[in-house]
Amino acid sequence: MAGATGAVIVREDGRNVHWKKKCENCGYLDSSTNISTKPGPGSILTAGYFHCFKCKHQSEVRIYG
Repeated sequence: MAGATGAVIVREDGRNVHWKKKCENCGYLDSSTNISTKPGPGSILTAGYFHCFKCKHQSEVRIYG
């Protein structure tokens, strides 16, 4: 099972992770769903940054294998 910082895992299958960006400051959840290849065990996928539309906070998005 994958974990995340700055994101919420919506679904994962054997190969892909479906996730949404989440503001770590205010909890705002982005409406669009992103799909990335699932990182291997112990690996980190840095998926960029999220600039919150609600509180204007910027946070890094990471998906953990």
